[in-house]
Amino acid sequence: MRALRDFNIPKIVTDDKPIFIRLIQDLFPSAKPEDKKPSNLMKVCEKTTKGPMGLIAEEQFVKKCIDLYEILDVRHCMFIIGPAGCGKTTVWKTLLQTHKANG
Repeated sequence: MRALRDFNIPKIVTDDKPIFIRLIQDLFPSAKPEDKKPSNLMKVCEKTTKGPMGLIAEEQFVKKCIDLYEILDVRHCMFIIGPAGCGKTTVWKTLLQTHKANG
């Protein structure tokens, strides 16, 4: 269950995530999903976004940083793709600063 969730959730659009989670729970009814990301990662990311990065810690932006963290947790490499100006560079730089601040 965890492998399916961790590998696929960061790649699924936000609207489809609840459907995917329910499908996995139907496949593994006795398994309880665990949250493997550090509990304070979102708080540190918000603080980093506001502080060193000088940005507004909008919920969707912080979520994108956490999604990138989750992808890197299960993959050795990846590509960040999207149109110009959508925040690709800012997301990975914010995650880098978050890791530095989180230790």
